Amino acid sequence: MAEVAGTPISSVEVAAYAARAGLDRRAALEELVTIEVLAQEAKRRGIVPGPSELAEVRRASVRALLHRDFEAAHRKEDIPRAVLVDAYAKRRQFFVHPPMRRVHNVLAGEKPPRPGSPAFEQIRALVAEARRERLSPEAFVARATARGLHVDRDLGTFAGDQRFAREWVDAVSRGPFEAGTFSDPFPTKEFGWHAVVFLEEGQARNTPLEAALPEIRERLFDEYRSAELGRWLEQQLDRHRVVRRPDLIAEADSIRTEP
Repeated sequence: MAEVAGTPISSVEVAAYAARAGLDRRAALEELVTIEVLAQEAKRRGIVPGPSELAEVRRASVRALLHRDFEAAHRKEDIPRAVLVDAYAKRRQFFVHPPMRRVHNVLAGEKPPRPGSPAFEQIRALVAEARRERLSPEAFVARATARGLHVDRDLGTFAGDQRFAREWVDAVSRGPFEAGTFSDPFPTKEFGWHAVVFLEEGQARNTPLEAALPEIRERLFDEYRSAELGRWLEQQLDRHRVVRRPDLIAEADSIRTEP
């Protein structure tokens, strides 16, 4: 089904790997091609594990190559400064914002929201009960969940927050705040009727770029390394002669393997 620098990958091997990994045959073929390419690259560079089964030798070679050639060159401190500065500019509202309010949000979906509708009445009744019975925040969301309402736990927002619907941000961020109290029902045109229970109000934040860099590195690291790994794998695939025979996928599909 494929050949990597003269080493064949058979339909039987693809079928067996697909069954073990829970993949379809095309995805299994691509993974086996990548593994073989990296194993050959490891061998070319003299990275040879001790004696073992062939499959384990390949896996160990790939792990060693990734550690020596990729991971060691793609650490948090290796993220280019230009990438960090760009991330700060795009996410500036996370680092510079007014006091943040944390809430549990309850939603009865309705589009568009209509006063007096069943969705509105669900939220109105829940808020009235919560106030009358002095429910805790957890009891409030538990009762909402039991009634089939949508619940978002522990959301944080602030005036001007662009991550959420404007009507929702305005309703949560305006007016007085007291932990453990409940908002009146309020609508958002895209979602329906909401109510929130207030949890706490945090401090405003004004973190300049240099002070934010360690946090940005943490936030970006997995995304950055994933993108770089894709480029690195493409380089390895380009370096080795790979011939695929996707027309033989049907042959692999006809082969049955024991799980």
